[in-house]
Amino acid sequence: MTILPSTSSKRLLIVLLFFLSGFSGLIYQVMWTRQFKLLLGSSIVSVSIIVATFMAGLLIGSWWIGKQLEKKKCINELRYYGVLEIVIGVFGLLLLFFLPHARYFFSLFSEPSMEFSYVKLAVNILLTFLLLGIPTIAMGATLPLLINHFSKRRDNFRKTIGQFYSINALGGAIASLIAGFYLVKNLGIEGSLMVAIVLNFIIGGIALLKSKEIAIVEPIKEDKVQRSSEKIANPTYLKILLITAFLTGFISIAYEVLWIRCINYILNSSTYTFSIILFVFLVGIAVGSAFMSYVKKIKNKEFVLSILQLLLAISGILIIYLFYEFAYTDAFADYFIASESGTPSWYQNVGLNLSFSILVFLGPAILMGLSFPLISELYYENRNAESGVAISKVYVVNTLGSILGALIPVFVLIPLLGSVKSTLYFLACLNLIVALYFVFKSSKTRKYIRPFVYLGVFIILLFKTDSDNILASLENIAEDTSQDTPIFYQEGIMATVKVYNKNGRYKSLSIDGVTIASEAFKAKESSIGHLPFFINKDIENVLAVGLASGSTVGSILKHEEVKHIDVVEIVPGVIDALDYFKEVNANVKNHPKVNIYVDDILSYLMYSKKKYDLISSDGKFGILNRSNSTMLSKDYYEICKDHLTKKGIFIQWVSTEIPNKHLKIVLETAHSVFPYSELFLIRKNLFIISSKSAIAMDHNRILDCMENDAIRMDMNASGIYSPTEMLSFYIGPNSHSNGLKELSTLNTPVLEYDYNIERAKDVSKNGTSAFTNFLFLFDKFKKNKATIVAKQNTITQNENFLSYQFNYDFFNSRMAFFKANLAMSNENYQEALKQFEIVIKDDHRDNINNIAVAAKTVGEFYLQQKKYDEAVRYFNVAVEKLSGYSDAFTLRGVTFYYQGEIEKSRLDMEKALSINPHDLTAKEFLDAIQNSPNN
Repeated sequence: MTILPSTSSKRLLIVLLFFLSGFSGLIYQVMWTRQFKLLLGSSIVSVSIIVATFMAGLLIGSWWIGKQLEKKKCINELRYYGVLEIVIGVFGLLLLFFLPHARYFFSLFSEPSMEFSYVKLAVNILLTFLLLGIPTIAMGATLPLLINHFSKRRDNFRKTIGQFYSINALGGAIASLIAGFYLVKNLGIEGSLMVAIVLNFIIGGIALLKSKEIAIVEPIKEDKVQRSSEKIANPTYLKILLITAFLTGFISIAYEVLWIRCINYILNSSTYTFSIILFVFLVGIAVGSAFMSYVKKIKNKEFVLSILQLLLAISGILIIYLFYEFAYTDAFADYFIASESGTPSWYQNVGLNLSFSILVFLGPAILMGLSFPLISELYYENRNAESGVAISKVYVVNTLGSILGALIPVFVLIPLLGSVKSTLYFLACLNLIVALYFVFKSSKTRKYIRPFVYLGVFIILLFKTDSDNILASLENIAEDTSQDTPIFYQEGIMATVKVYNKNGRYKSLSIDGVTIASEAFKAKESSIGHLPFFINKDIENVLAVGLASGSTVGSILKHEEVKHIDVVEIVPGVIDALDYFKEVNANVKNHPKVNIYVDDILSYLMYSKKKYDLISSDGKFGILNRSNSTMLSKDYYEICKDHLTKKGIFIQWVSTEIPNKHLKIVLETAHSVFPYSELFLIRKNLFIISSKSAIAMDHNRILDCMENDAIRMDMNASGIYSPTEMLSFYIGPNSHSNGLKELSTLNTPVLEYDYNIERAKDVSKNGTSAFTNFLFLFDKFKKNKATIVAKQNTITQNENFLSYQFNYDFFNSRMAFFKANLAMSNENYQEALKQFEIVIKDDHRDNINNIAVAAKTVGEFYLQQKKYDEAVRYFNVAVEKLSGYSDAFTLRGVTFYYQGEIEKSRLDMEKALSINPHDLTAKEFLDAIQNSPNN
């Protein structure tokens, strides 16, 4: 029996349903990936497990339905389709309630280990597939069913496959935008899943209703005769077509994975970046497939396929050049980075993400969308089988290629070939090989000329687009100069790690283009290491979240009471970079007290049974949300609290560069878990110190710590010279007075949204987010007056050293310094000088750094005005406050030089060079003095 073809109106309805099916399927994929990260962690291994399992389900579903169609068991395809959509909805609903409680099953084999566990990997893959298997299998079966239903005539196969493939991709594209920009933000992950579930039930119900309207009749006998007389191609050629389908799937997903990695390196991506990239990629697939469905006749399909693959190979080479060479040019920076106002406006909104995603992904995606229907038609034409059976075969091997394309480049090719760039070259060569085969196959005429043309174009392009071997990032477009040459560069499985000398003055460490550690960050990295020990002298077992340069761990190790430190670092390449920071990290990589786990912190904590006296968490949260908002969620705080001992301390760093609204959410979220929390604002670094019980920090405990020479020198290097200076940064308790009720949770990751909008509000109101946050925290300090004055915290029980008024004056001095810098950025130099003078005049004993910088800046102004005596007076203040302030010595030496005080100039230049051997100005003037005829 067979089914009478559906009318055009019914076809249109099913096309719409399949669009909605693609829409819901993409929502499932994105939301399940988010949910399973909470079970498996956020590492590349975990994400690969999720993606591979999802696609494996699609593969099995396509294979299974192909067998059913081959055995004539699916007579009414629409009814099967409706049932499958309802099955997806049912299991989506079951998983919605079950996944939050699935941790127990994963914990059976998930105890953290320092070595990679293949048993743990296998168990995680098995459990993930058991949970996702049935709904993803159902998803994989839908396309072959509909193709079989709507292509009863052999001459409309390509039209049908192109149409349904494109409409499903378009549904996914629209879903990627709506899910990324609206659903998660407003409905949360669970609410977004409910949208997909409801859609499945609607799609399934309509499909079942329409399936009852289809008449089933006996098949036409002539069709059997026609079928049996059809010529079947050489089995070898059929296998080659399937291999081609496999390779195109492999190459397509491999390109997508690697290009996303490269584009993130340049864009410093926001939470919207992946949604935009996926949208552009799927739109390209949809456009290519739709175009192919409307082309009525292609005379030489093999030749067209070879052209498409050659163009993909060329695209691959050009994109390598874009990422590794063109991105360093002024033309690139002028268009994508700079603006007339001098502020990186493209960088601060989704326009950069969209324009760059179109540049990289749209063209290749269109070529990929054109290729799949063509390969499917070639296979269908050369095999005597029903359309659903044929597409099932092609879809199975294509999906298998996609699965391996998500895994092999990351886990095999990059380590084997040594870099992302080499892997991209390899993929482009695969495209060329496919192109060469089909150009040979296409025609006898010019059979031996075309391949040489293809090879010639490819080789010429290789030489014309020769590029650097260091992937460009938004940061290193400026930093990878002769003065900022990378001294360590590793493109690993997880990320690209680089160590570079900044202007030859200090070393910094970046991951995927984002600087996460630097010798210039000493104040922050040391403070987070020492602060907890000023509270609790019984810290023996420590968990450090994130390794970076190892500076924080090095500071913790200076406290002799520490017996053991577990460090959890998600990027293995960071461990290899530690050797470049041995002077600040106490050789942490080989330290007997330290164990380093390569894992995601949430995964580690969920399956670890250890308790710690201290958990030190560096909660990255920076420009454009290039952050792990998981580490700023209520769920994360709760699990950290569970891993603290009775008197254990949890400390977290938060940058005050983030929007004020986001800072308020972080503080409110932390307070919802830790009612006992204290705040310290050390320059632009906010530290939240939390515990299960009241926290007490006192002057005497700090004195005890600073009697240790190693600790004192470490603190001095951070610009903190006395116990009272540390206590002067005290804000008070983290109370409910944050003005917001929003909390950041894993289900509602509100911190990932509105970053630029809120930052713009801060700028319009107070010039910068940092100053807006400073005013907010100063106000918080004033509201805490009653608590501080009442001595409810032992921080203020040292009347001879510290008082509320003392800290109030300190904050006023710091506020003047903020205002001065803001005026400088607005080129209001008179106001800047006025505010700097206030800082210098206040002369607050614990505001040494700001006073020194203010004096140096004012002195520099007078130097430019050639008022040398005034300049020297202010430079004297700067070097008096900070004896290691090399810039102040250099500028004072320049002033002495112009005053004719050559010997004084020489002494200052030598002093500056002793502090900073890379000071080019000091070298230049010292050379001039030594080569002077009067010398």
